Amino acid sequence: MKQAFHAARLARRLVILALCAGVAAPAAAQPAGHTLGVGGQIGSPAGVTIKAYHSGARDLFPHTDAFALLAAWDLREVFLVTGHLLRERPVPDSPLRYFYGPGVVLGFEDKRRAGVVLGISAAFGVNFFRERFEVYLQLTPRLDLIPATRGLLDGGIGMRYYF
Repeated sequence: MKQAFHAARLARRLVILALCAGVAAPAAAQPAGHTLGVGGQIGSPAGVTIKAYHSGARDLFPHTDAFALLAAWDLREVFLVTGHLLRERPVPDSPLRYFYGPGVVLGFEDKRRAGVVLGISAAFGVNFFRERFEVYLQLTPRLDLIPATRGLLDGGIGMRYYF
């Protein structure tokens, strides 16, 4: 019940941010010449994020535009690292872009409960760029396979600065 309440509250926050982003000043796609973004994400769980756009290494992952990594934690329960191969597309007549892609989850939960966590996930979200900053919101459904099969819905709001 508590997790459903947190998911509903997170979903409301994501909708509000999307509406705010929709009325933002016109923004461009990824900053020209800047392919590596570093920042933070708040949500469930919160953490540090890195996103790298392909700069010619498309042979390895030909149908993706970027790779995003999130090291996230909840001080009471879990430490997770998630990685996603992302595809990005513009939303017509809007400064927003949407993204989606598959990923993996590796982490550690409170030792009294489970220990090592391994699973698969997906990322769905919207973003916009303002100069060297990216603001995004995303939902990340995941399916833990180890130690037990269970589905969870993670998500967050974040910002990255591009170098």
